[in-house]
Amino acid sequence: MRVWDVAAGFTLKHLVEEVPIEDMNFLEWHPTAPLFLTGGKDYMIWMVSATSGKVMNSFTGHEAEVTLACFTLVDNGKQILSCSADKTVRLWNPAKGEGIMTTKNGSHKMPYHEDEILCMALHPSRPLVLTGGADGSVYGAHYVTGESSGKVGMHKDSVEAVALSEELQIAASAGIDNEIFIYDLKNLSIRHKVQPTQYGGFSKLMFSTIRVSKDGSGERIILLYAASTMGEMFLIDVRSGEVVKGFKGHAAFINFFVEVKQREWLVTAGDDNQCNVF
Repeated sequence: MRVWDVAAGFTLKHLVEEVPIEDMNFLEWHPTAPLFLTGGKDYMIWMVSATSGKVMNSFTGHEAEVTLACFTLVDNGKQILSCSADKTVRLWNPAKGEGIMTTKNGSHKMPYHEDEILCMALHPSRPLVLTGGADGSVYGAHYVTGESSGKVGMHKDSVEAVALSEELQIAASAGIDNEIFIYDLKNLSIRHKVQPTQYGGFSKLMFSTIRVSKDGSGERIILLYAASTMGEMFLIDVRSGEVVKGFKGHAAFINFFVEVKQREWLVTAGDDNQCNVF
């Protein structure tokens, strides 16, 4: 793990040597503090200070590799939520390093994941988490009480990405079966099924808002960005489920992308060893 000083031209600030040498699956920043989370193959979660480069705390309890951990959004990062191949979602106290709540199948009336959990997304204003599994299942849950909301969708193959909108009561999931489901969170039902491409699956989803007019005063459109394993990016209008635009440029799997809102750019990174700017 390396911490870089962006203001000083990406000079190396810290080499974090306390974390284990096994593969890390994620790196997630605190919403306001200079802290980040990492973890992965060692079943652990590590909270690191970017200022000092030191490990502030570690979290033990998962019984398989941790696929993702992030700070909670509803309370501005006062807790940590994680999901794992052990089929559980866990809530943690960052200061004490202790588990607070575990969401798992059999702990409440509604069913929950019976296979590895590969991805999750948190609601910005409610303690709701959406998770996708290796068996294609998509579940919702209240992570403070540990209660499952039940299955909201079922893909034909593993779910690699889920997303929750900040502005509308909608969510989305996508996987290797090349289908994207857009959900209505009010009744946990599927609103649209979108199939932008005949082959391949999807690696990452993200909601975004754009204005139709150039001066920013026009109608708002909520779009869903979808990164394809075939190297294409798609923009989907969530109201209709229509594919608005597609971007080609990669010759392999797109691993990640970011939106640069102030410039109306999209930057993608792929398995073809290149980044593209759209």
